[in-house]
Amino acid sequence: MSYNGIGLSSVRGTATSGYVQSNRAHVRANRVRRQRERNVHNRHGRDRYQIVSSAARQRGNAELQEHEEKRKLECDLFELREEMEERGDLTNEEMDERIQRERERRIEEQQEDRRRRDQRRRLIQEQRQQQQQTTLTTNKTTNEQYKSPPESEVPLPENR
Repeated sequence: MSYNGIGLSSVRGTATSGYVQSNRAHVRANRVRRQRERNVHNRHGRDRYQIVSSAARQRGNAELQEHEEKRKLECDLFELREEMEERGDLTNEEMDERIQRERERRIEEQQEDRRRRDQRRRLIQEQRQQQQQTTLTTNKTTNEQYKSPPESEVPLPENR
């Protein structure tokens, strides 16, 4: 006895009837339901579901990336400090001063990189908007060209 390949091929020797039951306790994983449960907000005494938008996800990723850049910077500066301490030719104040200058230089580089990325992003967005506007204008002129004349201008057939 089997059902869709599930169950026993033969019930002989099993001391069962071979009846296959569905598992009613199994809950299927529904991606949207899980996402809503993670993002549930209790407002005015009721639950309101908000699915995370792509813009919010991108903002969060940007924040995480920025944090990761800062963490990497501090790790690099820590390694630089250790190298300076191993050499032993500088005092603590001189090391602090050099590390501070290096930190400021790298932060300035990161900010410049962010500015370039933002400029590129704005340029791409402007190009997309311009392309959309061009497409809309083209569609409008095409529609006007192939538009059927109003009923008042359509010639009526003559009855003979």
